[in-house]
Amino acid sequence: MSKKISLTIVLAILTGFVLSAQINTGIQYFQLGHYKEAKQCFAKEQNTNSAELNFYLGELAFAEGDIQKAEEYYNKGLSINPASIYNQIGLRKLKIRSDEKGADAFFKTIKKNYKKDASVMLAIGRAYLDNGMYKKANEGVSDAKKINSKLPEIYILEGDILISEDRKMKSGEAAGKYEMSIHFDPNYALGYVKMAQIYEVISPATAIEKLKTVIEKKPDFTIAYAYLGKVYTHNGYYSLAINMYQTYFEAGIYTIEDIERYARANFFSDNFDKAEKLAEEGLSREPNHFVLNRYLMYIYSKTKDVLSGTEIAGKFFTLREPSGYIAEDYMRYAIILKEAILFNDAVAQFEKAISLDPDKFELYTEAASSAREMRNYGLASGFQRRLIERKAELVDANADEVVDINTLGTDYYSAGATANRSLQTKTFQPMEPLMADKKTTDMLLAADKSLISDSLTLNVEYFTREYASYYLNKADSVFTLLIERVPEGYSVYRFKALTQNALYPDIKDGAAKTYYEKVAEILEEKNDPDTYRRLLIEAYNYISYHYYQTDDIPNTIIYCNKVLELDPENNNARLILEDVTNK
Repeated sequence: MSKKISLTIVLAILTGFVLSAQINTGIQYFQLGHYKEAKQCFAKEQNTNSAELNFYLGELAFAEGDIQKAEEYYNKGLSINPASIYNQIGLRKLKIRSDEKGADAFFKTIKKNYKKDASVMLAIGRAYLDNGMYKKANEGVSDAKKINSKLPEIYILEGDILISEDRKMKSGEAAGKYEMSIHFDPNYALGYVKMAQIYEVISPATAIEKLKTVIEKKPDFTIAYAYLGKVYTHNGYYSLAINMYQTYFEAGIYTIEDIERYARANFFSDNFDKAEKLAEEGLSREPNHFVLNRYLMYIYSKTKDVLSGTEIAGKFFTLREPSGYIAEDYMRYAIILKEAILFNDAVAQFEKAISLDPDKFELYTEAASSAREMRNYGLASGFQRRLIERKAELVDANADEVVDINTLGTDYYSAGATANRSLQTKTFQPMEPLMADKKTTDMLLAADKSLISDSLTLNVEYFTREYASYYLNKADSVFTLLIERVPEGYSVYRFKALTQNALYPDIKDGAAKTYYEKVAEILEEKNDPDTYRRLLIEAYNYISYHYYQTDDIPNTIIYCNKVLELDPENNNARLILEDVTNK
């Protein structure tokens, strides 16, 4: 038999026991530091009750800091097979720190008795490594090299020592050692995965290459699928990650961390049903798992499941102190509340999100949208203004700027126009909550010091009139600016006309006439009356009525006929024409 054998094979040779696939898989997990998965594998073999299984159970217990349990397992392994050298090494490992000289003497004897067994030398070296004794651990490496320098496990231990000494400074050197393991055995899967562990952050492409090689060479090395799924997920290759996890999960050995990454890959691939099932499976194991509760809330925000979303949000926001949440958490909750038509509550959550991530422009637009749903256009304009100001701080003028400013202007106009309608209809219920808001009254007082403070807070009609004036004048200023920016934009002239008409409603004065004429001029040049019919009729109606009010009969007739060309049944135009004809 070749000397190039693994520790696992050595164990089998020494004991005459053939290790099961589950134990082998568990050993792979253990060697890579995945103790939870190793436990799952070993748990399926508890009835085996072999010396080898108990050795690795002892190693697991030691790695997790349970020295008493480790001792029990090593002793149990020796009770099954008193000649089990690895359980003897395990027991002595527990006493290295308390009796270093005794351990040294014991291991010296072992080395003499197994002077041709490189795997035993490595086991001794690892016993020292597990106790943080790097020099003596390296002696185990040197002893193994003297016996068989081509054994790949030697370079795994050598790399592990370097990582344990200083992961940050020596990871590159460790990667070189792991590379040596596959140099001597190109099919040595553990070496590839060890390298991938180092490269997954500093060079994901290299990690992916190594892991794909493992899968090509050893398709049954299942942990490689989990690692590749992890690297794909962290780097946004979600569909590829899903393929890896599908294969990996078929083996039935996976942890809550695997579930979280698999759920994440499905969530960001818009596979919400699968993501939801995975999140629920994970939460059945660990109900308060923070990230899985988060994903579930995010999923419900995407699927618009309002009842489930509000329920999980109620739980999610109790799992940590407020400082433990991110802007996206509050945004997703706000979207659920918005879908539930709880716009006030949604706006409050958007505000929390903005306070955490003021550079996320989507938050302002979503908050403004919620405010518009409430018909609170003043509040919407506040979010829109803050969006513009934030963008101006972060970026140069861009193509969105005019659009953003136009939206601000329409919000200003809508706020003023809504208040005007309340004045005209004497229905002030929508204005009463605004009057009760100190921020709003303070804003009006700051803009016009001549206002009567008590009247603003006590007289709803007075408040409404000043509120309308404030926002309409704001809108007027915005549209004046936009006309300078986009003099060819008919929509800007139209809103300028609407604003002027709201500020100066006597059509005889014709405050909006100039702007409606410009709307008509621009739209007529487009020569597409079907597309712009409604806007042309609006402009012609205003102009014709202005001329009618000022007794300019020829122009009245011209513009009424323009209306009737587009809308032959237009009642206003027909009545005006009848009246001027009679005159």
